Amino acid sequence: MFIFLLCLLLSVPAYAEDWQAETFHTLHTALKHKDLVYKLNLSYQKHKFIDSKVSSIKNLVSLDISNNNLTNLSHDLEELTNLEVLNAHNNKINSNFINFAKCII
Repeated sequence: MFIFLLCLLLSVPAYAEDWQAETFHTLHTALKHKDLVYKLNLSYQKHKFIDSKVSSIKNLVSLDISNNNLTNLSHDLEELTNLEVLNAHNNKINSNFINFAKCII
């Protein structure tokens, strides 16, 4: 019985909890490891826009783009179907963001 449980535990994909443990902090690194990226924190990096390549990170659950110089959000973010958390506070985002947020909620 112990061997069966050990095998069962070892067969659980390692990435299942990775999104809780590791947060990527650069888009460059995240794009190299797309399948392992669940959390991406691009805050405080003085971004004026978010590269559309972010939308290629299909497992992304949490995206923090707060405290940048963003004035709008790309509709490419709508392709992030697993996205649950989008933190975009302290930017210069205009009212179009409200319409975008309604699309992804």
